[in-house]
Formats: sequence, C-alpha cells, structure tokens
Amino acid sequence: MSWTECHDNFLRENVGKLTYKEIAIELKKGKRTISSRVKQLGLTGINLQSSTLFEKIYSVNDSFFDEINIVNSYYAGLIAADGHVKGNAISLTQSKPRLYAIERFVRLVDFSGKIYKAKHKKGYDSFSITITSERWKNALKDNFNIVPKKSLILKHPNLEKIEHQLSFITGLIDGDGTVNFYKGKTNRKVAIISLCGTYDITEWIFNFWKSYCSSTGKRISSGPRKLTNNNTWEVRISGFRSIKFYQLIKDISIPKMESKWDIFYNEMEGEGESYYLKDFSKDQKRGRDGRFYKTC
Repeated sequence: MSWTECHDNFLRENVGKLTYKEIAIELKKGKRTISSRVKQLGLTGINLQSSTLFEKIYSVNDSFFDEINIVNSYYAGLIAADGHVKGNAISLTQSKPRLYAIERFVRLVDFSGKIYKAKHKKGYDSFSITITSERWKNALKDNFNIVPKKSLILKHPNLEKIEHQLSFITGLIDGDGTVNFYKGKTNRKVAIISLCGTYDITEWIFNFWKSYCSSTGKRISSGPRKLTNNNTWEVRISGFRSIKFYQLIKDISIPKMESKWDIFYNEMEGEGESYYLKDFSKDQKRGRDGRFYKTC
C-alpha cells in the first residue's frame, strides 16, 4: 500500500510520541517500510530492533541559524557549497585534511551526534555529519535561500550587512573555491581567488567584488563564465582585487579555513602588504605594438 498525505502527517505528528509498535499497528505497515519513509521525510530515525519511541539520539542547538550573524553566515555559505538539504536533514561533508572544520562546527552548535567516515568515489576519506532540524531547514531557507536540490538553483542570500555578505562568500570559497598565488610574467607572485556555482550566486559575488575590491587601474574585470552545460559558472579575481578581499576578511571573526587562507597570511608576512597592494599598472605605458612596458 502506497503512502498517502494522511500517513505522512500521522508520522510527523506522532514521531517521538508513539512507540514503533503503536505506529506500525496504526498504519498497518512493516518496520522497514516505516523506517524508509521516516528517512525520506527527514524525521528522526528509529532502531529497527526495538519498539522504543522515535526519539532524537543526539542534541543540537536548533536556534543556531535563527538570527543572522557573522558566524552562522559563514557556515550557511559552507553548507551552500559542501552541504546537502533533504527534508529536515542537513548534512555537511569534508575531506580528511579539512576534518577540523566539521569538528569545529560540531562544537559550535553543541551537536552530540557522530561524525561519519566514508570512502569517496575518488578514493580519499571523507567525513560528514547529518543533523535533523526543521528549524534549521526553515532558517536556512528564509535567511540564506538555501533549499533542497540547491546545486543548480541556488540564489544569493538577501543579506543587508556587508560583514554578513563577506562571511557567506568566505564560506562559499572555503567549500567550492580556490585560493592561491602564482608567478606572473614578471616573476612577481599574483594572488587569485576563484569560485564555482550557479550564475545567480557567481554574479552576486562578482558585483560584490566590483563594489568593494575594485582596482585603481583601468582594466575591467570579467564576470562569470560558464563551465559546463549545466548551470555551473566560475568567477575569479586576481592581484590587487584579491588582496583587497583578503584585507576585508582577515580582521573579522569569521571561522575561515586556515588551510586555505594561511597562504595569504604567509605571503603578506614575507613581502609585506604594501608590495601586493601596489597598483603596478601605473608603472607601465602602452607601446605602439599595444603591449605594456615598464616605465621605471
């Protein structure tokens, strides 16, 4: 017998109130059928070998995403990049070198559940948590536009404060972005920050960078470029603009991943910020062949 809306509503209303045995008798369904449906609806799981209540086997701070702040804006960005929303279940997965990010999040939200280890299809170990919270699901949708099946439809959050936008973008970069330095044509190291996502989210980030990380030079930055046939786009900034972005986030209490952003810190300590913030376009002029040449 198939599941009806009436059956689903019965589960939603009675999980945590009735025992497994009572629910099975009422719905006239087997325990595995009930367990599967409970998972599909994102409700709390059950022990198939018992007739105990459908109770949460862990605790978590359900109000964590209720009021927008710098810290939860960052983690909303990280979930938007590396997380998954299905029903009331919110999951977050990281590779082994970034396990510390999940451990830090677990402590922050007072999550008493387990961190699960799995083998990624590419061969490396991955670690994940899954938290069932209808309150989280609603807050992530209302405050950050994070919804189920978000990968191809993610919209930018309607955040008013710049520090919240910065935090959310940093979380996205920590999940789906790249932070690095490369040697340019003059052997001077150039910083680069790139990020993949939907057109809406990459355009929003591009406009943010254009507003707050603009260069004094005349070169015009390009917007998002399409990567695949799906709704996957990439946006990037380099040189002066990327240093400006780093300056904006370095002194804000955003729990960014040190394994990514320490490269900026180390480079700034080595050469000094003034060196990387210099607009080298002023030291050049265009020759008759159209190329730029140093003037000093």
